[in-house]
Amino acid sequence: MKQLLLILPIFALAASPVYAETIRLNCKTELSETDPSVKPQYDVTVTILADGAILTIDGQEFTLDQENDAGISFSRWDPWYRFTIGDRKLAPNHKYALGIPTNESFARYTLCEEVQ
Repeated sequence: MKQLLLILPIFALAASPVYAETIRLNCKTELSETDPSVKPQYDVTVTILADGAILTIDGQEFTLDQENDAGISFSRWDPWYRFTIGDRKLAPNHKYALGIPTNESFARYTLCEEVQ
């Protein structure tokens, strides 16, 4: 019985989601042609955590909170960013979409491709 009690916490720790998944993306946009605050390409790394994500864009890190009403979606307000995985409305032919801040009063999304 004592052996079982010693093994159980180790098994529970191994089964818990303590790892973080990291995804490297290349996000291209044509918005730079109309909005000078938007770059034509972003080098993005997303680390998915248990309750949020770390978004690194061109070396600058942002912490995003998981949105409870969406499947896999993360956001922050200042500065505003939103990252989604598998949102068919935003990216019908792409797995990843990144909402980026612009000088406009509405959201702009860029589609991202995973880099191996």
